Amino acid sequence: MKTKLLILTIFINIVCYAQLSGTYSIGGSNPDFTTIADVITALETDGVSGPVVFNISTGTYTEPFTITHYEGTSETNTITFQSETNDASDVIFDLGTNNVNIVELNQSDYIIFNYLTFKPLYTRSAIEVITAAKSVVIENCIFNLYTGTAFKKATTDVVENILKDFKFNNNVVLEGLKGVYLYNGNTNYSKNVEINNNYFIGVKNYPITLRAIGKEYLDGSTLYRVGQTSVFNNTIISEFSEHNSFTGIHLRTVTNDTDVHNNLIYYRNTAAGPNIIGIYEDNCGSYSGTERQKWYNNVVDINCAFYNTNNNRLTGLKIQNGSHQDFINNTFVLDGADHIYGINYSYTGGDNIIKNNDFQVLMATPFSYMIKTSTTNDPSGSITLLDHNNYYHLGDDFANWVDTDYTTFEDYKTATGFDTNSTTQQTSMKITADYDSNIYSCNNLNDLGIPTDYITTDYNGTVRDTNTPTVGAIESQLDLVLIDNNGILEATEFVNYHAYRWYLNGVFVEETTSNTYTPTANGDYYVEIMNCNITSNTVTYSSLSVNEITANVIRIYPNPAKSFINIKLENNNTLHSIILFDLYGKKIKEIDSLKNINSYQMDVSNLNKGVYFLKINTIIQKIIKI
Repeated sequence: MKTKLLILTIFINIVCYAQLSGTYSIGGSNPDFTTIADVITALETDGVSGPVVFNISTGTYTEPFTITHYEGTSETNTITFQSETNDASDVIFDLGTNNVNIVELNQSDYIIFNYLTFKPLYTRSAIEVITAAKSVVIENCIFNLYTGTAFKKATTDVVENILKDFKFNNNVVLEGLKGVYLYNGNTNYSKNVEINNNYFIGVKNYPITLRAIGKEYLDGSTLYRVGQTSVFNNTIISEFSEHNSFTGIHLRTVTNDTDVHNNLIYYRNTAAGPNIIGIYEDNCGSYSGTERQKWYNNVVDINCAFYNTNNNRLTGLKIQNGSHQDFINNTFVLDGADHIYGINYSYTGGDNIIKNNDFQVLMATPFSYMIKTSTTNDPSGSITLLDHNNYYHLGDDFANWVDTDYTTFEDYKTATGFDTNSTTQQTSMKITADYDSNIYSCNNLNDLGIPTDYITTDYNGTVRDTNTPTVGAIESQLDLVLIDNNGILEATEFVNYHAYRWYLNGVFVEETTSNTYTPTANGDYYVEIMNCNITSNTVTYSSLSVNEITANVIRIYPNPAKSFINIKLENNNTLHSIILFDLYGKKIKEIDSLKNINSYQMDVSNLNKGVYFLKINTIIQKIIKI
């Protein structure tokens, strides 16, 4: 009898202790778990024996929760919380008036958040590390913030407070004061951090801030250069009427293998905003000349008004005590304020390279410098190379080097010995309205740079010249396309600071600020942009052109189209040429020598979704690819 009872007891225990593995539902009709709290209880009680995925039903969830360590989690046995529809907008964590963090991580590991929306109240965090976390992945999520933070690591100054193997990729952060804020203390750290391919829209203070990354404590000793840090392909857009203190990307005491590249920082503040910094390197460095930290192909465009000029600064690139750093092929456009610094180089550091960068200070204000150093420490010994840059400066003094003003570029070069091969030219950019396409440059900086082996493409992904690359983040330039649009010559419009110069039969005829021109005579026209190496194609204009047709004789179908566009001319009109342009005027393909046919089928299956333009003979028509 005792034997039977023992067997029954063992059986009951086995049945009750069923570790989680596989896919489960939360919420909705007939779910496996009704609430998040039920899930946390099951994880705490049972642990996991394999990968676990929790598919969360569409709806709004109002409960905060804490994730800890659960028995059985591993690199293979991960725990995923995700929307069942793979649409982040369908699952919303909104605590209403409950002013607490939504998710807290406390000794948690191997956790994945995917396709979720978080709406924390006030200054709270959507997700916050309280004591420690390992292998946390946040992807494809939306963070609707008020004045809070998307992801934060608390600053509790204990050795155990660590964050290892953190990924924050492909997310959208809307508003708030902070985006990703890893602010470690003196005795805690983070290592292996990825912040890539995100949108930070309207974050007021610190979209990306990383402090104390790349350290580890082992047997009472501090190890440096541990793990990797990557911050790339992030789009940071902040536009306000007034706000204080903004730094787009701030890295402090990051000591490991670090890449910060192909990020866009676009900031506009029309009323007031003291202490605005695009990129801020603060006491970073690999502490070894064999491993260099890399900052390249970043675009910083800041226009900001100040109200207290004695205490406010607008800085494109701030370098403070950095060592073994590469700042290469970046573009900085700064405008609208007193006290503008292209480069603010503070203190010392060592073995830093600053080359192939384009700095534009577009405001002629007092106390603005292309280069501003510490007033007491000469940084010359910390700079291995400062050359092959471009500086365009409208202020009275070019540089302030160790508290001495140098009025001209030549004065500065003579005094410091740097920038022997640098230049001073105005350039320009076009950043598209949706911030989601290529950025194009208009400049004379082609072939002025020197190559860097690991920088093979530019911000747009265009292949760089391997011998003499263009200075700045943008190697590629938009083609200046000129077309005859029903008797009006129309050129691609993408430059905000330059004039168009029109030519007829090779002779200058007029300069305009408009990208359109009405011909006064027949002949060969082309247009160029002032101060740029960009000249358009030639268009032969004739009011009696045999190619002249009207829009009402053209049929384009289907439109929108997925695979093919059919073009047909009616009333005995014939095709002579078809040119396809993208939304920004770049020529995609051209079909000529059509031998006077009246219909043509164009393959558009390989095009990205979006708006395009067809020039059919002389008529421009819009098409949409879906």
